[in-house]
Parts: sequence; structure tokens; C-alpha cells
Amino acid sequence: MITDEKRIKILRTRCRERKLQNWLDPAVIDYEFYRGTKPVQSHQLRMGLRTRNRLVNLPLALDEYELLIGRVNTESFSNQNAKKYATAKKYLTKIPFLVHTPGQTGHCELSRELLFTKGIDGIAAEIQAKLRQTKSPRIRDVYRSFLSALDGLSTLIVNAVSVIQTAIPKTANPGRKQELIELLTVCTNIAHRPPGTFYEAIQLLWLMDLAVSY
Repeated sequence: MITDEKRIKILRTRCRERKLQNWLDPAVIDYEFYRGTKPVQSHQLRMGLRTRNRLVNLPLALDEYELLIGRVNTESFSNQNAKKYATAKKYLTKIPFLVHTPGQTGHCELSRELLFTKGIDGIAAEIQAKLRQTKSPRIRDVYRSFLSALDGLSTLIVNAVSVIQTAIPKTANPGRKQELIELLTVCTNIAHRPPGTFYEAIQLLWLMDLAVSY
């Protein structure tokens, strides 16, 4: 089994090498989303659905040394059709609120307390309760957009579980296989429930931060 010192050295080197490859331009994902949601009148609701769509379609990668999952697999989009990408970028420039809305959701200090104490399903249940209590269409759309985003985060974690499940039978090293089995348990638990261990909390924090950046 690899030593911690060697693992850290390898991962640090790979982190530097991958530094400029970590962001996935969601232009094609957004292009297909906006074309398919034209009937949705509410801007708030549409933004929640867009967040969900981005997270559901965010590909993840896991190498033979990583103990956390949450690195975007940009290689899966590196060979995307250049013509389709150009079409997507051009289409998105014609959507007024995309052109004139500044900033992005990553520029904030996150409050993680609710997620860590109640879990995704616990927060969703509270929002559903508030949704049932309000008659305002505008506020209902706000709550529904929150639910879409939470569903996107949960699905992102479920997709992470699938990536790990695929990696396990391909791994010959017994020690590494055990690490993947433990990571699989961690991600399975936090997909719906609050973290119960430090490992689960760190993994959830990483995936939460990743999700907010999109």
C-alpha cells in the first residue's frame, strides 16, 4: 500500500498539473437546457432548474490515489463537437438575463450548518412544508427553485456513487479497493442524510462547494 507521504506528493503534483483544467464550461449543457425550457415563465424557477441540470450533467473523475471524489472530468468534454459549442455560445448571448446579470454564486460565504445537521432530505422536507403554507406564486417559485437545486446536489452525489461503483471491480489492489468501498459508503450516506463522521462531513463539504461553483 502506498505511504501517505508518497500519496500526498503525487496528488499535489497532479493538482498543479490539472489546475487549469478544473472548470467545465457548461455552454452546451445550458444551450440544450434553455431550448427545452422555453415554456417555463418564471425566471426564478428556471434558474433552479438550470442549477439542477448542470449538477446532474456534471461528470466526475476519480484516480487511483484520491480519497475524496469531486474533481470534474473535463476530458469527457474535451472532444465535444466544436460546431455545437460555437452554436451554444452564440445562442446564450441572445438570452437577455444571462448577458446583463453580473456575478456568480461562488462569491459568498456559505452557511453549512443546516446541511450538516439535517442533510439534503431534511432541508428539502422543511422547504416542502413552507411551500405548502404559502399561496404567493412568487414565493412558491422561490421554494421550488431551492428544491430543484437540492435535488441536483443529491443527484450529483448519487452520480459520484456510480463512478466509485464502476472503479471498484477495476481495482486489483486490495488496499485501494477497501478505500473505494469506504468512499462508496460515505457518498451513499450523504446523498440524502446528514454526515455522521468526519470523513462524511469533509466529502459533503467538498461536493457542496463544487455544486455552488456551478
